[in-house]
Amino acid sequence: MRAHRMLYAAAVVLVASIRAAQSEESRPVEEYVLGVSYLAALSSSVDAEGDIRRLARLGYNHLWIWATYDVPSAQEASMVDKNGKIRKGPAARLDAIIGLAGANGMTINLTLDPEMHVPMWRGKTPPFETYENAVRNVAKWLRANANYKRYQNVTVNVCNECVINWRRGVTGEGVTKLMKHYGGRDLAEHPAVAIQELFDAANEGPGNPIRVFVSLGFPDEAVPKAQAAALYRALMPYGGRLLAAPHFDRTCADWYKKTGERIREFRNLLGVDADIYLQEENRRHYKKIQCDIQVEHYKTAACQAKQEGAWGWNFQSQAGFGESDSFFGGLDSIEKEAVETLPAGLTECP
Repeated sequence: MRAHRMLYAAAVVLVASIRAAQSEESRPVEEYVLGVSYLAALSSSVDAEGDIRRLARLGYNHLWIWATYDVPSAQEASMVDKNGKIRKGPAARLDAIIGLAGANGMTINLTLDPEMHVPMWRGKTPPFETYENAVRNVAKWLRANANYKRYQNVTVNVCNECVINWRRGVTGEGVTKLMKHYGGRDLAEHPAVAIQELFDAANEGPGNPIRVFVSLGFPDEAVPKAQAAALYRALMPYGGRLLAAPHFDRTCADWYKKTGERIREFRNLLGVDADIYLQEENRRHYKKIQCDIQVEHYKTAACQAKQEGAWGWNFQSQAGFGESDSFFGGLDSIEKEAVETLPAGLTECP
């Protein structure tokens, strides 16, 4: 445990010094990322390419796609098998999507999630190396892919909503999905250790570094928010400066009016130069909380994110989960209007 704490402290000092130097460098101003969550885009059961063409015409420049998914099945929707080996069908679909997105000026967040990988083991505890292999092989596949080489338009989330308990663990720093679900991990280690190993695995090969990050969900409480910020500070980024993807606690009451305030608060907690990426702020038909979200609510939230200098904001809907044969086919009338008007509406942000 002492070794893990020393590693954590050293990482914080090293990362802080590197980012301080980075913040002094001039950087080109990046285009604001406005995306949609299309988790099932690699599935054989959806018309992802038709949806992407339509989204590009509307003005979207980003897609959130999962490399590990299970609709209609992991065999048909997950890019990797249980041992982390690449599956040809989903990989071929990703190849086409990277090319299509790149040709239309769109970037992609490609996400892996242990909770989509572990069930492939059918009740057995998988070795951590199998998930690490999945991250490594996806990155290796990207580097060899002609469309990725041409457009360089993919970032990789190595562990979605990675921390599952902020107030537990021997170190008191929280427990990640990696520590909980995989053999070979130690609940006494700092949560940054296994995540950093995945970052390193994604960037073992030659060539330009792949930008990697991790998303973190946490309750709207002081301690977990501070812990999330500290965990981000402990991670060594690849492919640019730190990309932080906080999944703020979902609420129905005026959530869209609080987006800017939440970004400011979390940026202050981070205390380092970072890109803030809101992957999934809220959505209609969320099973745990049924919020009456209207078109103007989406616009207000996306505008506040843009005004606060966020790297990007995603429109999220159940329509991206593969429950219908296309993204647009799964939208309700309010979501459809929001998707069709949001890009133009952002040009009118106050």
